[in-house]
Amino acid sequence: MAHLKQADLPEIPAGSSITIEETVDGLRLHWLNPRGGSFRYAVILVFLFWLVVWSVAAVCAVAEVMRDVQRASTPDPFRLFWLGIWLVSGGFIVYLVLKLMAPGKPEVLLLGDCEFHHRTGTPPLVLRESRSWDFSHSWREFRRLKDTRTDKVKVGRPLLERVGEHQRLTVDVGADRIEIGEFLREPEREWLAQVLQLWFAER
Repeated sequence: MAHLKQADLPEIPAGSSITIEETVDGLRLHWLNPRGGSFRYAVILVFLFWLVVWSVAAVCAVAEVMRDVQRASTPDPFRLFWLGIWLVSGGFIVYLVLKLMAPGKPEVLLLGDCEFHHRTGTPPLVLRESRSWDFSHSWREFRRLKDTRTDKVKVGRPLLERVGEHQRLTVDVGADRIEIGEFLREPEREWLAQVLQLWFAER
């Protein structure tokens, strides 16, 4: 059976962020999710300011411990305990800053003759619909990206539905339901649903 070709696809919506590639493995689609814009940089600046304050406090705490050692006295256990907590928390904030400054990874969808491959992309820090920072959502940015690779015959028919105010495009892979294009615009998600329907029909 021939691969699904780009020429077989409906016209992609204007201004779409989706890139289409024809590969030996099948049709590969990928796109970058929005990263949060100015709000993202504001969060980075807040973390950097915290790190400056943290560095000053850490230097003072280390200096106190060193003075205790030079006086041949036992360092205050309480001070050592909080210095350890302070160093660990500072390292964690450095990790968050590096993650926020790193380029995002694209969401990838490979539609092959016999293979289905989907990898989630780096989610945005700010939800487009709410324009606000939802901590429980934003924490997803620091998790490992989910990678799903399986045989085409194990993939269920794509479903485009509306759940509350959010439009969802999903496919069932075994007992798991995979959401695709969660942060795309609705016209792009609808176009993607048509592409998946074409691919699913080629069995």
